[in-house]
Amino acid sequence: MSSDDPDRVERALAALAGSVDPFVIGVRHHSSACAAVVDALLDEFQPDALLIELPAEFEPWMRWLGHADAHAPLAVGAVCGGQIAFYPFADFSPELGAIRWATARGVRCEPFDLPVARRAEEHVRVEIDPDTPSGRVQELLNRREETEDGESLWDQLVEAPAVGADPQSVRRAALLYGWALRADTGNQVRGSDLAREAFMRERIAAAREAGAKRIACVVGSFHGAALLDDASTDPLPRVALGKPTKGPEVVTSLLPYGFEQLDSRSGYPAGIRDPRWHQRLFETLRTSEGQVTQRVEGLAGAVLVEVCRRIRDERHVAGTPDAAEALRLARGLAALRELPAPGRREVLEALQTAIGQGELMGRGRVVARAVERVLVGRERGRLAPGTPRSGLLPHVEALLAALRLPGPEDEPGRDPLRLDPLRSETDRRRHVALHRLSAAGVIYAEPADTQDDTLTSVWWCRWTAATEATL
Repeated sequence: MSSDDPDRVERALAALAGSVDPFVIGVRHHSSACAAVVDALLDEFQPDALLIELPAEFEPWMRWLGHADAHAPLAVGAVCGGQIAFYPFADFSPELGAIRWATARGVRCEPFDLPVARRAEEHVRVEIDPDTPSGRVQELLNRREETEDGESLWDQLVEAPAVGADPQSVRRAALLYGWALRADTGNQVRGSDLAREAFMRERIAAAREAGAKRIACVVGSFHGAALLDDASTDPLPRVALGKPTKGPEVVTSLLPYGFEQLDSRSGYPAGIRDPRWHQRLFETLRTSEGQVTQRVEGLAGAVLVEVCRRIRDERHVAGTPDAAEALRLARGLAALRELPAPGRREVLEALQTAIGQGELMGRGRVVARAVERVLVGRERGRLAPGTPRSGLLPHVEALLAALRLPGPEDEPGRDPLRLDPLRSETDRRRHVALHRLSAAGVIYAEPADTQDDTLTSVWWCRWTAATEATL
C-alpha cells in the first residue's frame, strides 16, 4: 500500500495521536506553537518518566537547563574528535519547556538519543533497501495548503493554526507533518537516523524495565512513528544496533547563546529564521490576557510599527499610514488563507508589498535591515548561578577584560583590530594572548589579510558560543 493512501495516513495519524505507551509529543525544534502547548500536554498525561530527544551525554546538564534561574537562549556544546556541535535552546523550544516542566515537578527527565560518540561508529551504519517506497504525502499537503516547501508547510499546518487551538490539535498537526516527511523519505533515509531511532526504542524499553508506567517522549515529529511498538504505522524500515565499542571522548558544556547565532542565516546549524518573532509569539500564546486572536493581531501590528520606526532611523519615510496599510494587508492574507490571525509569513509579505514596494535594491534593502533588527533580535542567555564551568573560562574572560578585547558581553566590532606590539606594551600583551588562544585551538581570533607593513598585526576578534565550547 502506498504511503500516500489516505486510509493509511489516517490510520497512522490515529495511532500516533492515540499513543500512550509511550505518549509521543512530536515537535519541531524551536517551534513556538509546540512550546506553548507542551506544558498542557504533559499536565494532562502526567508522566512518571520524560524522555527528550537529546544525546545521552547531555544527562549532567538537564538540571541546569531546567533551573529556574537559567535564562534562555542557551546551548549545550559538544566537542568530539575535533568537531564542535551546538544544541541550542530558546524559551520557544518545546524540549526546553518539557525539561523545565519536569524539573519543577520532580519528574524523572532523561536525554534518550544516540550518544554523540556512537554516531560515527561503523556498526550503526545500515544498508537501506533500494526498493523502500517513497510517497508524495508532502506534495499533496503542499498543494492543499498552497505552500512551496517544508518550512512554509510547517508554518501553515502547525504554527499559524495554533492560534486559539487546543493542545491536542497542535500535537496532531505536528505528528501529521512528521509522518508525511517520513513517508516521503523512502530509501533516501539516512542510516544514522534509523540507528538513533533504534537507540531511542532501547531507552524506552529500559525505562519500562526501571519501573516507569507512564512514559512521555518529546521528539522531532519525523521520529514519532519509529517509537511505537506497532511497526505497521512506520513507513520506514527498522534496524537493530550492534554492541557499542569505545568511541572518541566527548566533552560537553552548557553555554549562553544569542538570537543572532540562533538565526539560521548565521551559519550555525539547528537554527530558525527570525527568533525574536518566535519568542514574542510564544509569549503572546502563553499569556491569558484577552482573546488570543486579538493578541496575535496586536503582535503583528507591533512588529510592523517597530519596523517602520527602524526605517525612519535610517532617514527613510515609513509612517503610521504605512504600518496601517501593511497590517490591513496582513489581515487580508490571513483571511484568504483561512487563518485565525496573521503569522510570520503574512507579516513578511505585507512588509515586502506595502513598505518595501516590491523593490529588491534601494528601499528594499533598508526594509530588510529593519526587519533583521526587529525579527532576529539581540537577546543573549544567562546561566544559572552555580552552573559548572571550565576553570579556564573565567581566566580568559578576565584576561580579555583587562586587555580591553571583546568579551561575552560585547558587540562584535565591524573593523579589525590593529596591534602595534613593538611600540605598545598593551598591544604586545594582546598580541601574545591572541596567539596563545589561536595556538590552543580556541575559536576567538584570526589574523586579517593585509597588504601593508609587517610592523603591525591585524586581527578579527569575536566572542561566540564556539569560544566557550573550545575553552
